[in-house]
Amino acid sequence: MIDRLTVLRARFWGLVMPILIGVTLIVLAGLGVLYFQQQREQTSLNDQAAQLQILVSNPMQINEDLQAEYDETLEILTAEADTEEVIQAVLDLAELYGFDVIIGSQEVRIATMETREEKVRDSTYYFSVFQIQVTGDYYQVTDFIDELDFAPPMDTLVIEDLHITLGEGGVTTANLDFGVYTLKQ
Repeated sequence: MIDRLTVLRARFWGLVMPILIGVTLIVLAGLGVLYFQQQREQTSLNDQAAQLQILVSNPMQINEDLQAEYDETLEILTAEADTEEVIQAVLDLAELYGFDVIIGSQEVRIATMETREEKVRDSTYYFSVFQIQVTGDYYQVTDFIDELDFAPPMDTLVIEDLHITLGEGGVTTANLDFGVYTLKQ
């Protein structure tokens, strides 16, 4: 009888032990995967906490940067931007890009649409809206439009609306509504 119990015990452990070892290895592997996922998440949270700590520890620097950016924008807008000067700069730019600048010609036309007052923080500006139409080669027209954003004294010029039409024979027509900010004295 004791021999029989010993044989049963040996068979039981012979069958159950590999199953227990397998289950234990699967549980350990699952815990390892969870640990590495948690490590990645913890690292990400630590990085976010460090960035937040930088922002919290130095709020005045951020406010000073925003104030400096606001002051720079205000300085640009308060520069004496004479509307006629900006229109002349647009016409000069059109001439530079090879358009024949004759007011009322087929290639460049400018018309005034409206002038209104706009309040920006504590200052009041005149905002004059104009419409210009240019006709020419596609690249000539698009290069001219790109340059409008960057050429001085264009820093007070804002393109409000833009329509480009491709015609026959590669002729391109662009209709731009642009506005010019001028400080109200």
